[in-house]
Amino acid sequence: MPALMSPPAGGSEVPDPPSGGRSPGPPEGPPPGVAQVVVAATDADLASGLLWSAGVQAVVEEAGPEPGTVRLVCGVPGGGMAAVRAALGRRWVAEPVAVADAGFDGWRPFASAARAGRRLVIQPPWAPSPVGPGELAVEIDPGRSFGHGSHPTTRLCLAALEAETDRAVPRAVLDAGCGSGVLAVVAARLGVRRVVAVDVDPAAVVAARANAVRNGVRARVDVSGTPLAELAGRFPVVLANLGERALLDHAADLARLSAPRGLLVVSGLLTGRWRQVAGALADAGPLTMEDRTELEGWAALALRRRRFGGRLSVRPRPRPPAPAATDWR
Repeated sequence: MPALMSPPAGGSEVPDPPSGGRSPGPPEGPPPGVAQVVVAATDADLASGLLWSAGVQAVVEEAGPEPGTVRLVCGVPGGGMAAVRAALGRRWVAEPVAVADAGFDGWRPFASAARAGRRLVIQPPWAPSPVGPGELAVEIDPGRSFGHGSHPTTRLCLAALEAETDRAVPRAVLDAGCGSGVLAVVAARLGVRRVVAVDVDPAAVVAARANAVRNGVRARVDVSGTPLAELAGRFPVVLANLGERALLDHAADLARLSAPRGLLVVSGLLTGRWRQVAGALADAGPLTMEDRTELEGWAALALRRRRFGGRLSVRPRPRPPAPAATDWR
């Protein structure tokens, strides 16, 4: 799943990172490692989803060593093999392996358009799909980042975003952990004037910027890589398609960044594991759950921040003085 980063706060515009900061380009040298796990073919979607929730970079599905099995090969995330094994639990055993880097592009010939909401069509640039009357086509190339648009968690977030913009187009949207930038780009294509897209993975920053350019919305989408905790301001819509652990870890910041009467959409949750996240978010701020949607074993929650009231059961962290924040209400 994507990881959480953010641009500097302050002013009416959110600038790109300064040239003296960390390079937004892909990491140099070999990837941090590659892992594999063999699972029953019927468990491939579940295991793949758990790997994404650990923050892996790409998942490639290959034929397994025995009939009825598949081998899932993934790039090891920043947390190393420990993060991969923790995500899979005791059900499957992940092992480190040496795999040719080109293997991560093995999915490309099989990629196809994905539909979400009422009229959204997310398609790879090399495999355009016929678009019907009234449909909105968006081209996304994830590169080595998460999010080519077909994962159920992405489609759930897209449907919630489309429904909210149908009511009234918000002035700004935050995509927390943007990956390829699919949610951010769609928000801009739906008419949102300013979109802040943030991610810790340098490859995601590159991919999201490229996809904003590809879809003609670069001027509306600010992509950067500064920690989410340093982002100031409040947004009418906050989108967080992350894993369960990341949502629990960042519940306070997600609540803090949601504007009064604003919508917070979180996904990356298995259908039976959403209650703890809903509780953490309710404790972190005056948020009320409006809706829960499910698709192919995954769930998304839509929460609305109340204008007044609500308790804080998490201890606010001391924050250094910061420039005047932008309030997007």
